[in-house]
Amino acid sequence: MTDRVKTQSISFLVLVGLMSWAFWPELQKIVSRGLSDSEWVHILLLPFAIVFIFYLNRDHLLPKITMGSKWGLLPIFMGVILYALCEWPFSYGIVQDYMILPVLIGLSWLIFGKQFTIKIMPLFLLVFISIPIGSRIWATLIIYPETLTLSLTSYMMDLLPGVETTLSGTDITLRLSQGEKIIAIGESNRGAKLFMASGFIALFVLYSSRCSLARKVIVFILLIPVVLISNFIRFLLWGILLAYTPLDYLSSAPRTITGIFALLFVYMVVCFLCAVKLNLFVEDSDDEQTSNEV
Repeated sequence: MTDRVKTQSISFLVLVGLMSWAFWPELQKIVSRGLSDSEWVHILLLPFAIVFIFYLNRDHLLPKITMGSKWGLLPIFMGVILYALCEWPFSYGIVQDYMILPVLIGLSWLIFGKQFTIKIMPLFLLVFISIPIGSRIWATLIIYPETLTLSLTSYMMDLLPGVETTLSGTDITLRLSQGEKIIAIGESNRGAKLFMASGFIALFVLYSSRCSLARKVIVFILLIPVVLISNFIRFLLWGILLAYTPLDYLSSAPRTITGIFALLFVYMVVCFLCAVKLNLFVEDSDDEQTSNEV
């Protein structure tokens, strides 16, 4: 690392510190969510994930650092102005939380230049999915895929021996020989937040891997269906546990077991897609050069 890059890095860290002071209420709210809600705990891992990915790709990223550009002031001003407008005359706290992103991007562009900032966009994407969404907005966004997941789970559970199901709202009632049990009490909003944790894990594995850029792009496209399938498997496993084990449906055990299984499923599938040799992926002779790209 040259003296110029060291100086730029120190300048960037100082500016990030000032930005953290300016966005302190938003950062406190985000970190508090990670501390209080187990389904957003990946927020606390964000700094370590960013440092680790950057370290793995340092040989490819450091040469992209230039003298910086004053164009970086543009996203910074945009973020500050939108933040102020969401304070008054409008009142959109969730938008204020997201204004951290354009300011961070602007600081990187201002200090390290355009090429470097483009290369580390996946790191900004990790930041994006680590900012909690309001419950009402999230419920609106997730209602269709979650309704489909619940309907499919109900249908699959009906095919199992000794089980009859009834889907009512976000609850699946299982009629068993030993009585009734219920899946998904309030799960339409709560459990679907595992999408963000799953996405975080998937992106971390993808951009920590040594596969080619072409493969990374294809796997990135496949992330959404992988996460959706993991949520379906989670619901189905939840139902099977309730139907064929003595676990009580009010117990936290089914939620915990199935949540861990779903996250492991995403992790293993993304690892497999990044590592397996398939004709779907075009691995050319210069993979060694592109394998370190974020």
